[in-house]
Amino acid sequence: MSGVTQLLASYGSSASPLIFDTYAGQAGYSLRKLRTAYSGSAIRVRRSSDNTEQDIGFTGSALDTTALASFCSGTSGYVTTWYDQSGNGYNLIQATGASQPRIVSSGTIDTQGGKPALYSDGARLMTGSALPALYTGNNYSIFSVSSAGVGNTVGSILCSAASSSSRITQFCDSRSGFKRNLLIVTPSGTYAADMSAVRNDTNQKFLSAFVTSAKAMSSFDSGATGGTDTYVGTYTNNQFRIFQQFSGSTPLTGYIQEILIFSSDQTANRTAIEADRTANY
Repeated sequence: MSGVTQLLASYGSSASPLIFDTYAGQAGYSLRKLRTAYSGSAIRVRRSSDNTEQDIGFTGSALDTTALASFCSGTSGYVTTWYDQSGNGYNLIQATGASQPRIVSSGTIDTQGGKPALYSDGARLMTGSALPALYTGNNYSIFSVSSAGVGNTVGSILCSAASSSSRITQFCDSRSGFKRNLLIVTPSGTYAADMSAVRNDTNQKFLSAFVTSAKAMSSFDSGATGGTDTYVGTYTNNQFRIFQQFSGSTPLTGYIQEILIFSSDQTANRTAIEADRTANY
């Protein structure tokens, strides 16, 4: 059975293989279960009515929306921790209430495409430890599911950086005339692998970006082949964040549902991984 067939066969059930059963990731943040052996929760949520926090896990392979709705009944819920399901412990956290992404708005779960989603109004972000994959000269792959909240805007899904002049960023882009997907900035210059076309809308976007040890960059958006580039120089990495670039620039006003990061070039498996995303979102 092919990778695509295996993954589609598991849609809608908790049976193996889940995506990280087939392709082991270095870090994985999702509102669905990514790995059969993972026994932790998906997110930790703070409800605004009394600031009580609670872990929210899964029912089968889906987020336990019943527990989430019950915990946040009549109030809003904000994510304090987005757990890394890879087993490597690269959790994303946000201790400051005003900066925590929202998951429930006045008792109603935030969704995109009918599935739960973390929402930022442009002033929210989560941070974590630097990911070893995202260093100069490494093979790595990034897959994400995100949506812009409004058209004609541009916002960062994730950023790995040490400074504003040395960073790697993947975008959720919907600004007319601008179609950036993967951006790498080094002291030698700015390098970009763009989407296949301008996406001036608020639809869900399935972005994929690949970087090889030879510094080759490539991108795909919802299966369409995007641009390529080759970066020059080196960059450092001592932090990882979602919803914003370094120093708060280009914040995403919108939704993130999943980020998968692999310490390998997954170009050969892209079609299967994208089929899994499409089936589940």
